Amino acid sequence: MEKGMYLEHEPAELVLRRQKLMRDLEGRGKSMGFLKLLDKLGLADAYETYNESVPIESFESLADSSLVIHQSTLTGSEAAYVDTFKKLLDSLSAKVDMTALPTEYQKTPYIYKDNQAQAVRGSKLKPDLTLYQKVSETQAVSTAQIVIEAKQQISETAASCKHLGQFADYALEIWKHQPLRTFVPLLLLLGCDLYLVVFTREGYYSAEMGQVLYRCEEGLTTGVYTVRLGLRKLWFLLTLPASMIGQADIISQRMPIVGRCAYLFRARYDNKDVILKISSTPTNRFPEGALYDVLATKDANENLLVSGIPHVYMSGILANDVDGYRVEFLLMEDCGKTIVEFFADLRQSEVSAAEIANKAKKCVSSVIQTLAEARHVSVLHRDISAGNVMIKGEHTYVIDWGYAKLLCPPNEPLATIISGRLAKDDRAFQEGIAERWQLDWEKVTSTEAAKDPFTGTSMYMSIQMLLQVRRRSIFNDIESLFYVILDALSTRARASSAKESPPGFSFYSSSNMAFTRIGLLGCDKLCLGDFGVDTGGSQALDEMLFAMHRFLFFSGDRYIGGNLRGEYERVLDKGAAAVFMDTATIEFLDDQGKVAELGPSPPQRCGSMELAPDVPELSAALPAIPLLELQMATYRDLVIRDSRSGGGNENARPLLNVANVLSSPTPSAPLQAKKRDRGGSVGAVLLPVLHDQGTVASGSRRSRDTKSVADSERRPKRGKPS
Repeated sequence: MEKGMYLEHEPAELVLRRQKLMRDLEGRGKSMGFLKLLDKLGLADAYETYNESVPIESFESLADSSLVIHQSTLTGSEAAYVDTFKKLLDSLSAKVDMTALPTEYQKTPYIYKDNQAQAVRGSKLKPDLTLYQKVSETQAVSTAQIVIEAKQQISETAASCKHLGQFADYALEIWKHQPLRTFVPLLLLLGCDLYLVVFTREGYYSAEMGQVLYRCEEGLTTGVYTVRLGLRKLWFLLTLPASMIGQADIISQRMPIVGRCAYLFRARYDNKDVILKISSTPTNRFPEGALYDVLATKDANENLLVSGIPHVYMSGILANDVDGYRVEFLLMEDCGKTIVEFFADLRQSEVSAAEIANKAKKCVSSVIQTLAEARHVSVLHRDISAGNVMIKGEHTYVIDWGYAKLLCPPNEPLATIISGRLAKDDRAFQEGIAERWQLDWEKVTSTEAAKDPFTGTSMYMSIQMLLQVRRRSIFNDIESLFYVILDALSTRARASSAKESPPGFSFYSSSNMAFTRIGLLGCDKLCLGDFGVDTGGSQALDEMLFAMHRFLFFSGDRYIGGNLRGEYERVLDKGAAAVFMDTATIEFLDDQGKVAELGPSPPQRCGSMELAPDVPELSAALPAIPLLELQMATYRDLVIRDSRSGGGNENARPLLNVANVLSSPTPSAPLQAKKRDRGGSVGAVLLPVLHDQGTVASGSRRSRDTKSVADSERRPKRGKPS
């Protein structure tokens, strides 16, 4: 064994493994300049911005003894040499004057741990130092960010270092525990000079970063500028977020304890910015990829039938059936920023109100066009939210079709749904989708029809969806878009607390939100302040928002908020629609607007409560809901009567006049059913409190609370009845 290459006490297995790694890397290494290496890693733009923001004078305070290394240290123990580098890292964190710089450059998000004596948790590796994120709950090989090694062989370069097998061993172990890493960086201190070594799937690259320590014999006056340049490069690496140093950039993750879940990652594919989505979906439902296949269909002239959806580069199944769930992937184009982020940036750039209005109108028109075209091929999105409307340049996209529904009745071929608009044979197209995604078409369509859940993001759900009304249509998605654009234009940020948010976005519960909005939207002229919106006097923006308001919540001059508690079908208002839609989209909606899909049946109604006869229209629209789940305190113009008091409905005793209960647009407590202590003429008393949608009482409690009046009258009455 060549002297200096490995320690004699190292296990033979370790030595052989590292020797093999060196052979595997033979001819796959390359030295290059620091800027060129950053460009290869996609960090060149970030470094240019950093250099413009961080002047070299920021490192003047570091010309002290912590950066001095004695010759004896270079030739002495490696532990003392590593301690010198630790002092350097401590000095950078404590003494660099960054208070005048942008926040992202003021502090490092990493901490180091000395692993010379103790192996990195979860492995047998003992690098000199390992960098972890400060926010990491565990410091292990699965969370290691950068490995640091200090070697005293000052005559070597990083690319020819005899310890290359050791460095490769570190990178390989990190890759085993972090399979989504695109590259693994390693900082190597050789003498007074620092090198960046990067392992990729192609091989490895190294670049000299420059001198970062002073030799004692040189004094602090020689090489000062050179050292500061090296330190500035080091600080750049130490302030990079983990997502930029080889970690997969996790945009978001939907991870409930049960049910669907999805991970989104930013990546590069074919020199393009892309999004990788990995999700688990029930095997008896349509995969999102299958719905994208339908949305991407073309007509006889090879024109896409649906615009405004992301291009899918590839998709498929990773695991077909894991306890009733499939794992699928989608590689799609990156569609830019969310609509909320886009308009926030637009306001900060101090553009004119007219430009904001023009962009908002284009965005709304584009999204509705996408929804209408999708509905034309029998796909209903059902989850329009601020996170699912994206803007990139001049293009607006609707993403996340994972909760969309293909409106295809069981046992009916796709051909009768898409109605011959495809260039290819429809049944063959359907069979191709079923084969590719390994679907039992009949079973999936039957399940979709029979066990269709209520879907959407609560903050943006339509009033009917918040109240779990069975019938839904494209108008529900357009109503969700209305709340999305209000949120995007809101100049008052929604706080984590509902009390601090604008009334229109104060979420206490689904039913509370629904009826609060019924109250807020009832005026002829929408009060934009209730949603935190200030249009800055833009007449065009006011006109668009008022037109959407009239389109969604008025039939002629009549407010339809009360009707939305039931299976009410909106009528297309072409006059209002013309303000924010193009003619083709209006024709689409006119052709299909009344076509709705039926969702799951709500729970059966308890027969002990009836609507007062003086509100027949509301009575017809009200969905059947059990007594103890009935959120009547939010029905502003409703009188609830007790049919058990005898004499029929007209003589029934009024239990609750909601108009007298609600004193503010946002009630604050849940409606509960409460049993009286003793007697009384009513077996159940409704309290004006708001809560969530859950059942207020269990079945056994319900049986006690709904006892007949005759049973209660057998007991002696005590005290005054409430």
